Amino acid sequence: MPPIYEIRLIVDRTNDGYTASWIDPNSQRSTAFPLNLPLKPQNMDDLRWYLETYMQFPGAGDYARAKGIEDQLKMWGQQLFDAIFGGSEGTNVYRSLLDAAANDDQ
Repeated sequence: MPPIYEIRLIVDRTNDGYTASWIDPNSQRSTAFPLNLPLKPQNMDDLRWYLETYMQFPGAGDYARAKGIEDQLKMWGQQLFDAIFGGSEGTNVYRSLLDAAANDDQ
């Protein structure tokens, strides 16, 4: 069985937003990069409502709001993926993850 490839994403809050860095399997930390999260405060409130309230206790009038949030989930996911893996270091991490997954299938 091939060794597991483990890498961690560390997110730090700054005065201006967020930075992130990778910690590789050898415990080496990458240079921090700005992390521009796609979700704005209103989006976060909507997502929190969707996951915590709507999913457990949907009301008759909630379906339109939920549909609007569901329509945005794929876009938010793609934007988050781009924010994390879009830079050169993130691209290398993503390739390493794909390589490890391919090796695991063999």
